[in-house]
Amino acid sequence: MKNAQKLAKELRAVAGDSIEILGPTPAFYERQHDTYRWQLVIKAKRRSALVDLLKHVPPTHWQYEL
Repeated sequence: MKNAQKLAKELRAVAGDSIEILGPTPAFYERQHDTYRWQLVIKAKRRSALVDLLKHVPPTHWQYEL
């Protein structure tokens, strides 16, 4: 959970007022292959704002869906 909290904090610092970041919360399938999974829900009125924010997500150990 520490990594998810760290990522959420970093994204909130970059996001600005037009983007809402919820979480981290346990993922639907919380545990998979002896690792725990967490999720962030990111809301924005413009898709382009989400795409710009996702550029700040590290390329390894994280996945996202639009």
